Amino acid sequence: MVKISKQLPTIGAVALAAILVVLQIDDNLDSESKTMLENSTTSDISSSWFYMMGFGASKDQDPLYTGRERYISYIHAKALTVRTRSEFDYIDVLGARSLQNTEGAIYCEFYEENCIGEILNNRKIIQSELEKHSLLVSRYLKFASMRNYKTMIVPSMDSIYPRFQYLIDGSRLIGLKAIDAALNGDHMAAAELLLSNEITIREKLAESDDLLFTLILLFMFSENIDKTALVNVISDVSSGEIAPLSPQEKNFDQEVAREFELGNSTINSIYQNQKHDSIGYHIVRPILYTFVKPNMSANLIRMAYEHELRLSNMSHTEFAVATLKPRVKHSSISNYIRNIGGTYMSDTSKIDLGIYFARMYDLDAKIALYNHIFKQSNLSLVQLSDSFVNPYYGEVGHSYVSENAICFKGPYDNTRGRMCVFVINENSDVLNYAETTPY
Repeated sequence: MVKISKQLPTIGAVALAAILVVLQIDDNLDSESKTMLENSTTSDISSSWFYMMGFGASKDQDPLYTGRERYISYIHAKALTVRTRSEFDYIDVLGARSLQNTEGAIYCEFYEENCIGEILNNRKIIQSELEKHSLLVSRYLKFASMRNYKTMIVPSMDSIYPRFQYLIDGSRLIGLKAIDAALNGDHMAAAELLLSNEITIREKLAESDDLLFTLILLFMFSENIDKTALVNVISDVSSGEIAPLSPQEKNFDQEVAREFELGNSTINSIYQNQKHDSIGYHIVRPILYTFVKPNMSANLIRMAYEHELRLSNMSHTEFAVATLKPRVKHSSISNYIRNIGGTYMSDTSKIDLGIYFARMYDLDAKIALYNHIFKQSNLSLVQLSDSFVNPYYGEVGHSYVSENAICFKGPYDNTRGRMCVFVINENSDVLNYAETTPY
């Protein structure tokens, strides 16, 4: 008994050492995870992306050159960070945001109080803004003519982005130009401007590989529909139906792949730079591996993103039902034992893309509502609302009339009026219209 009791510390130490060795063993990266990471990368040189990166260059600078300079300086800063294990230190290229953004009440969103009246009653301001921002419009049209947009940087917490506000500005200026043409009686020019802008947005939407870019484009498309609806009322003619979103335009595969790569790179960054200012020392890699295993963590995160991606490939009705279900956790007891830190990060990362996919479903439903309204323009707003079959619920009774819009209901909130088609009440004089009640 004495011998056994003396051997217990040794046996315990050996057992502990064995456990620590076993806890160093990581899983292989799943083939599905490898495929998703491959989908997020591009080896192509994208002039379109460079141009967008430099869109805000001053008038005497070339956006394409400025965009490349931003990219090169960012890559150099990233390389220095990895090589020296220092904090990321990046200074953006001077002049990359010199182009003035649009501002003022004339650029309001239709759901805002008095917005439509502000636009219709200030033609001189519209014409002044179009002249003032002629360079922005010119660059927007140049970007519209470019193809093969590909994001050329690896997703990370410190990634730089194009300044997408310029795209929103450019699209709004095209919309204002169309409204001005319609008010001037040139209905054909107004319709062509808005149709051309729609085609531009659709082409970029089909090319998009980044979630933020996609959301910006969906927002621009929604605003373009509102401008088209207003021009239809001004002109007293319909511009024709808007085609539903195509499978390619609705595809989120690359966007989700990049989100997964961001999660994966966040895990891997723990090992690339172990400097923790709060505690003042580096964590030894074997101890890190005991609690956070890169491949096990990546595989868990990938399963979560795959589950979310399925939400983007449903019918409206299926999506509305799916949003009511609780999110699935993919971790197991084995994950918690072998990879407690990585499993905890995966469980608490709140991977919930439903609200982003909803922007796509909302837009497709908005297109259906627009077509419904302007195919039956002889009906009153209430009759139009009451007869609209909401794609989310497959039946009438899920839409309503606002002060200046017909809106539909969905599984998420009607953020910024995106679930509405803004129209003028049939009893209003469009040329003297001024809204008094907010949406």
